[in-house]
Amino acid sequence: MGWREGLCGGALWVMLAGSLAGCVEESEPEPAAEAPSEEVGACGVDAEAVAVVTKLRFAREEPQGVSVGLDLDGIDSDNRDARGCFQEDMVDAQGNTGIDNQFARLMPSIEAVGGEAIEGLVQGAINSGELLIIVKMAHVDDLEEDSCVDVSLMHGEGSPEVGTRGLIESGQTFDVDHEVPTATIEGVAIEGGVISAGLFEFQLPIQIFEFELELTIRKATARFEIAEDGSLSGFISGAILVQEIVDLSKQVEMGGGEVARLVPVVVKANADLAPNEEGECQEISVAMVFEATPAFLFED
Repeated sequence: MGWREGLCGGALWVMLAGSLAGCVEESEPEPAAEAPSEEVGACGVDAEAVAVVTKLRFAREEPQGVSVGLDLDGIDSDNRDARGCFQEDMVDAQGNTGIDNQFARLMPSIEAVGGEAIEGLVQGAINSGELLIIVKMAHVDDLEEDSCVDVSLMHGEGSPEVGTRGLIESGQTFDVDHEVPTATIEGVAIEGGVISAGLFEFQLPIQIFEFELELTIRKATARFEIAEDGSLSGFISGAILVQEIVDLSKQVEMGGGEVARLVPVVVKANADLAPNEEGECQEISVAMVFEATPAFLFED
């Protein structure tokens, strides 16, 4: 119930003292080359950067037909294409086509019947420490251009301090919640201060009324930009099983009112990924926008 194949982040970007042993040919006489330090990983020295997510929300269609996200199925489909269940793909702000984020088109309907409360609950869980998402980059040589870093997504533990802007303040230290699996993607490149890491599964625990639910974003990729101060901004793009949304809605139907009854209907009608033999799509594409501020992790 956590991250599988993920990410992590930090308050000040910390260059830990990892030593690099030089390479010596076999024919070279004494002194023999020193064995590499245990702090030297597959990607290089053990220098890391850590950040904690401070904001997380569903990406909208802004303006119509435009959204952040990725091409998840390799198809630039329109409303005549059965491969995308006749759902039209979007473009992003850079003009890339085939962007899959069908959930964005549902948000106005969901919000119209009170669904905006869900994002408020997510933000409240972040600020209270119930939903601490840590992004960690290990073996970092250069935050602008680096051919090989390891990116991890993990859940944290702690009671964060929240500033006057209503967001977790920078520079705090958290524990790692080892009961939740950490997702790590090795050998990721930083290009122009931007990282794209995937694929992984992202569990988003939310509480609606007295119900504690968990939404899983599958086949997810995280893409984010690293600012000079170590803060991150970007999005997670992936898919949600339609049946999972139906099952979750049934759990809250008695107390969830119109939202719980509306969501399964509109999700089924707008699903755009993984069509079955009958041509019915089993997944709906989604993107979530996030921001993260530099943080630290307590040593184990």
